[in-house]
Amino acid sequence: MWLVWMSLISLVAGECYWRSKSHYLFYGNKTPYDIVRGDIREVPPLEGCSPASIWFMVRHGTRFPDKRDRHALRETSRMKYQIIQSHLQGNGSMCEEDIEVLRSWSWDKKLVDLTSFLTLEGYKELMYFGMRFGERFSEFLDSLDDYSVQATKEQRTAMSARAFLRGVRKNKLWDIKLKRVKDDMIIRPYRHCKKRAMEALRSKKMMHEIEKFTLSEEFQMMTQRVRHRTGLLHLTEDDVIDLYNLCRYLRSFEPDKTNPWCAIFRDKDLEVLEYVEDIRHYYVNGYGTSMNPILGASGLKNMYEKFAIAHNGTNTLSAYFSHGAMVDMMYTALGMFQWPISGLNRDVNRVWRKSFMTPFGGTLIAILQRCDVGQDKVQFFTNEKEIFPCGKHICTWKEFEKKFEQYLDNVIDFC
Repeated sequence: MWLVWMSLISLVAGECYWRSKSHYLFYGNKTPYDIVRGDIREVPPLEGCSPASIWFMVRHGTRFPDKRDRHALRETSRMKYQIIQSHLQGNGSMCEEDIEVLRSWSWDKKLVDLTSFLTLEGYKELMYFGMRFGERFSEFLDSLDDYSVQATKEQRTAMSARAFLRGVRKNKLWDIKLKRVKDDMIIRPYRHCKKRAMEALRSKKMMHEIEKFTLSEEFQMMTQRVRHRTGLLHLTEDDVIDLYNLCRYLRSFEPDKTNPWCAIFRDKDLEVLEYVEDIRHYYVNGYGTSMNPILGASGLKNMYEKFAIAHNGTNTLSAYFSHGAMVDMMYTALGMFQWPISGLNRDVNRVWRKSFMTPFGGTLIAILQRCDVGQDKVQFFTNEKEIFPCGKHICTWKEFEKKFEQYLDNVIDFC
């Protein structure tokens, strides 16, 4: 009897998010950078080589919700009272601690006052990236012949750039004039493309695939679990997705706080919901729409041009602070993370996975290495982890030229 009683206590305790020590950490494009990043300092220097040019495109750090999301989150947060009332009536399976945390939670005024602004966590993400970058490439930064730091016009990208520069702490970069641009052809070409707005952002194929997935047995079982846990049997699939967005947004910019909205889900639920975002961005930014790799090639064209100059003897740094869409499109143009995405099947081994590709603060870094033997090489990194777009090895200069020359003729006149 004692063993049965203890087992029941363990079972109940295990239902408490408040007590859990192993919360699920991957929230699609709302994943904090530190959850998935590597460390650029841990990649061994190439023997006989030294950096000649560094080019990177960075997604801004963690931000507050935009106006559209803010409104949806505000409406969803009103379910708080329904969940608490359901619990008081003896429904649902949430533990007392989780209900108590939910009861004490209130809407944060910053969500209105700081719409789309970089959060403190987002600032630290980019500042610490700058610190690691400055430490790893200290000698290179002291020998620069030309450098530029450019951001889109939004506060979140400009502040991300400033946080990076603060972290680098190099005198040569301290007085640099940050260039803020609205929509140029390097940092955000898709803003020039009305065709994308019509075909990708409103993709019928995307909506059809998401609908197929929400009707799948796996998604329906997840929805049933959430209904059972909250005691709200009327929840729709869209309601569950809205609750998920509330969970992942709050979790991203308040990672040290217990999040009562994530208590609604278990790890296996969050894995299912994460896939909805992978489907969405596969069409909005990725391989699901044919124009996306063409738009992403605009950034790769600039990378090639910068490296061609540095290949002839000039040390350059080109730093761009943009948005997740641009980084996704560049991966698509490179042919990286290519994987069939379907609403019929959630492949747990997929490589197209937003949590690991473009989290908040996500980085795509390319480094031209000038080598003693006269054979320059080009290294690539995703979130400070080395990747190999030329195969299973670092690109030689000839391989880089062959792969990247195609981007020189890139045009987006179809827009």
